[in-house]
Amino acid sequence: MPGTLFDRTAYCAFALATKTLDYFGKADKNGTLFQQKRKYLLRIIPTAKALSEIAAVAHVLYHPMKRDEDVQSIKNHLRSLLAEGRRRKLQEHETFKWAERLLADGYAPSLKDGSEMPWAPKIDRMKTYRSFAKERTTVRDVLPRKFDRAIIHDLIEIAVEAPSSCNKQGLRFIIYDDPALIEKIAAIKRQAFLKKFPYILACCFDKEAYMGTDIAMTPYLDAGGALVNLANAATALGLGACWCNFSIKNAGAYRHHLFRQAVDLPKNLIPVSFVALGIPGKVLPKPPREPARFYLPYEKT
Repeated sequence: MPGTLFDRTAYCAFALATKTLDYFGKADKNGTLFQQKRKYLLRIIPTAKALSEIAAVAHVLYHPMKRDEDVQSIKNHLRSLLAEGRRRKLQEHETFKWAERLLADGYAPSLKDGSEMPWAPKIDRMKTYRSFAKERTTVRDVLPRKFDRAIIHDLIEIAVEAPSSCNKQGLRFIIYDDPALIEKIAAIKRQAFLKKFPYILACCFDKEAYMGTDIAMTPYLDAGGALVNLANAATALGLGACWCNFSIKNAGAYRHHLFRQAVDLPKNLIPVSFVALGIPGKVLPKPPREPARFYLPYEKT
């Protein structure tokens, strides 16, 4: 656990003091006691949470339409987070660098500072994207050979361009390519066809990054957005992908436990889904989709 015993004790003491003041209606959120409480709280949170909090607070600062006093409070909080980040040597993370630049620039955007951009629909670009989305289908038969592992890194870079809640960026991916391990995963998932794939990608979330949020829902929404990006990018490249749900509600606690044992998964990582990747063999026709009006029941046309 991060922080020393003194840090944890100090946090508890300041938390009790501020709660007492709050109870009697004498709380000053910018007062010394609250600042000390925040200082020691930052000392004891996990590093994943510290980094996701830097991302989230910088993201809030980046938003326009805030009052001046809110901007100052956000900047002070971000300064505290960056100071803690330096203590933990997080300066090489892109999120840390971005947050530092925002502060250095005195960033506090306003919509009035922006300029209106002439808009012309990029029909050709949308048609290209639509073709990948319409072509994307689940592939369960692949050729028995590998492809360059670096391609998966490219796919993940595209995947994480998806929105994430409050910019937390709490997803983590693990690539499995050992045939014996893939066979174990296929057995745990009870889907024998997975044994044919040269790569299985586990999409997990770091529960420490999502501390203080709706952990029962938010990380799963983030994962869904990222995996749609990944599946469409794989299709654009000509790879076959099979997205397999492995949430705890779908798979059950026992199979999660078996998977953790098989791959020695760290406790802070929670599996959400597998994506099996390979060079397509036989591809079945994609099931049809209803026209847009089916999904717009209240649209008057």
